[in-house]
Amino acid sequence: MPVQLNTSSTISHVISNSSTNTGHQPSVELWPIISPIAALLANSGVIILIMGKDKLQTTFNMYIVALALSNIAYAIIYGTLSIMNWGFTGQSWTLGVAACTARIYRDYALGAVTVHLHLLVSLTRAWALFGPMSYRSHHTIRLAVAFCIGAVVYVHIPLLPGIILDAMYYRLPAKYGCWINTAPQPVWATFTTVVIFVLPKLLIPTCYPVLLWKTVQRRRIAAVLRGRGNDSPPQSSTPSNARVEKEGNASRPFIVLTLFTIGVLVCWIPSLIFYILAYFIPPTEMPTFSEVVGVLYSLQAILDPIFFCLSVRDLWSGLCLMWSRCIRSHSEEPARMPKPPT
Repeated sequence: MPVQLNTSSTISHVISNSSTNTGHQPSVELWPIISPIAALLANSGVIILIMGKDKLQTTFNMYIVALALSNIAYAIIYGTLSIMNWGFTGQSWTLGVAACTARIYRDYALGAVTVHLHLLVSLTRAWALFGPMSYRSHHTIRLAVAFCIGAVVYVHIPLLPGIILDAMYYRLPAKYGCWINTAPQPVWATFTTVVIFVLPKLLIPTCYPVLLWKTVQRRRIAAVLRGRGNDSPPQSSTPSNARVEKEGNASRPFIVLTLFTIGVLVCWIPSLIFYILAYFIPPTEMPTFSEVVGVLYSLQAILDPIFFCLSVRDLWSGLCLMWSRCIRSHSEEPARMPKPPT
């Protein structure tokens, strides 16, 4: 029986199995252990950073916290199952039905939550740019948290029924591995693939050029106003600009959006290409591509916190200052040493 892929989120399955089908490659076999540990540490650090600094606790950064929590949950399940399955080189699944269900939930539900939280980042930036007054008036931390919870509920409503039915009635035999069986649920599989995974992943990079154009336009207007000697924007946009500047001093949202979009293009779009090719070419006939795509897909959970830290002005300035002091101290160290006796 051929393995049937349901969504591009199942790409993370490939990295766990393809390394055993293409010979023993230590770098690939170690990745399911290294990547969740790195993701767990990096995302935990972001949460500590945001919750530890008052000026980082902005409405926009609530999406970053939610994204970090999703990545942590993904990393915990990913790492736990990888450790439990460490050293096994067969194709069949040996950890039981419950562990397989946890793995499928990780890839489908948690993967979908991550995708839609990324989409929320783009949509809130669009709101801030195209509706600045309403954004400042209504976009509170409570509303941002509500949006995040709504995204979690939204992806679980269509996904959970299919996952539960698969676990109860349609699960493939263990000898075929741990995959969701989409053949008995074709409507569910098509709907969740297109609506929950494909469209959001395509919408994120599609929105970016429009948001970039609007950001450049607003900065040009601000430059013209400053050139006329009017440092303050018009009254209609002052509240929004003040809010954007306040957030920008801490974690420049548009830079976060830019880096996140690059991450989506690098880490997720290849999985969509692989998923399309999998309709015509069995995944086992694309071992190298499947390994690369699997690594890139799981890399997103590590890049998200790194991208955020790069956008935090105070943190980045502090790191640069620390490195400059270290370099200066090492360069001055020989001069401070006493001369040897002659």
